[in-house]
Amino acid sequence: MDGFESFSVSQFYPNNINIVAGSESEFLYSLGYSGLRRKGAKTEKQKLRQIELEKTAKAHPEETKRSVQHILEHLFTCLKQKLGEKDWNRTLFTDKHRDYPRAMEEIDGFAGKILHVAISSKLPRNNANPLFPVNYADRQFRKDLSDHVRETVKFAHCPSAMMSRMTVYQLFHNCLVSRRLTAYRRMDDSTHAQAAGLEPHRLSQILENRMSSRPFLSKLNIDSEMERTWMMGWKIPGGKLGRYVPNFIAA
Repeated sequence: MDGFESFSVSQFYPNNINIVAGSESEFLYSLGYSGLRRKGAKTEKQKLRQIELEKTAKAHPEETKRSVQHILEHLFTCLKQKLGEKDWNRTLFTDKHRDYPRAMEEIDGFAGKILHVAISSKLPRNNANPLFPVNYADRQFRKDLSDHVRETVKFAHCPSAMMSRMTVYQLFHNCLVSRRLTAYRRMDDSTHAQAAGLEPHRLSQILENRMSSRPFLSKLNIDSEMERTWMMGWKIPGGKLGRYVPNFIAA
């Protein structure tokens, strides 16, 4: 698990997209959103502008903790339904962000079932690093999504739209592209979903259902972060949602 830092509307509104990925498969299990306060070096003009903006509203200091807690609660519930009282043997790797253990403490039974290992962000970000799956996802986001290419002319103008595009990309990454370019060149087109244990016929069924019929929110088992993305519920501090949500979307 890690936070992918980006921004929407302007660089005065940075955010973390909190992601959980499979250690072996790089399958993207969950995406969450948390607004941040702008940090780092600023000119005097930028400092004054930030002070002015924050008179109206500013990012809540607990947003990252809340987002991570929502994600992990849902994944933990799904694991309990699947594994029951079996020996779980599950490890969650993160960096040393102080909000991660605080979020885990809020989830009843989490510490007794899942081992949390915190990795220093200063270690080389190669494939020997336990955080390689999320570092790899970060690179793919920067490469494939114009919202995140680090260019001031290409950025998200609405956090809800940004998270919607990220969720569409999640399906693309998990189910529609080969896991490795080198493997694809050897005629191996297996996906991250297959690496996570999804059988090819089941993957085909899921894709056929997604492409041929409309899903209903009331019939989906999704976490609260995903539901908020579905309902266009993300906004910058003090901002408007800026997206009309038809009644049939909430059905």
